[in-house]
Amino acid sequence: MLNAFGGERDASAYMITAALIAVVGALLMVIAGVKTKERIQPDKEVISVKQNIKTITVVFLTSITFLSYYLIFVHNFFIQSLIFFAQASIYFMQNKNFKRSINYGNKKI
Repeated sequence: MLNAFGGERDASAYMITAALIAVVGALLMVIAGVKTKERIQPDKEVISVKQNIKTITVVFLTSITFLSYYLIFVHNFFIQSLIFFAQASIYFMQNKNFKRSINYGNKKI
């Protein structure tokens, strides 16, 4: 398929191939969803508006809570990584043996 869109060395061939596969997959998913029949009929359950609002509120608050915990974790992990790499960089810049071991071509610094 890549050869039909420009060959293996052309980056746009990969993009076109991936887009084509995505479109075909999406169409197959839509067809599967439309053609699927519910064989067992669920009971008709009447849920009040008050219960719906309560459920939506609980789900919303839970989602916001988990999202905030996740963002705090990611932020703290990012900051800790920056601090670690800054400290490691400072250590290696100050370490004379490390500077001598860097090899640029045939010259050693």
